[in-house]
Amino acid sequence: MRHDQEAEDEIHESAVKSKYLIFTLCGELYGSALLQIKEVIKMTSIKPVPHAEKYFRGVINLRGQIISVMDLRTKFQMVGHNPEQGLILIIEGDRGLVGAIVDTIEYVREIPPESIQAGDAIETRIPRDQFIGVARSSEQLIHLIDLIKSVAVFQSSGTSLNLVNQKGAA
Repeated sequence: MRHDQEAEDEIHESAVKSKYLIFTLCGELYGSALLQIKEVIKMTSIKPVPHAEKYFRGVINLRGQIISVMDLRTKFQMVGHNPEQGLILIIEGDRGLVGAIVDTIEYVREIPPESIQAGDAIETRIPRDQFIGVARSSEQLIHLIDLIKSVAVFQSSGTSLNLVNQKGAA
């Protein structure tokens, strides 16, 4: 009986790991592992921080926590987006919570590993270590990215200005 429970837990864990949140960046579909995203919030007032990287939009106050926010569209050198519109994905990085701006949330989809083509042979502006690959979904292609790695680069660059998870108002 114990063996059956372990096998069932392993199947459940595998299914959860293969679920992706699908979102848009400048009209293209992107996805990230659902477990990487803590929550999604509406665009809110972002307080700019002087002398920061272009893609670093500033900080927000989320229930008493100061959270650094980056714009994925700017980070990945995309053009034609309205910086004042979008949604903010809240991600748990190595140094705490970080926000990542996207255009829209489309859906959650299970994507089995066999339907993902590795990113090595695909030309992209997204850094190789952050790009998982492209998934086929019906007639659409979905670019899969590792948001934890994107945020880790953001946090380790010093851009987040050590404001992550400090208490106070933005």
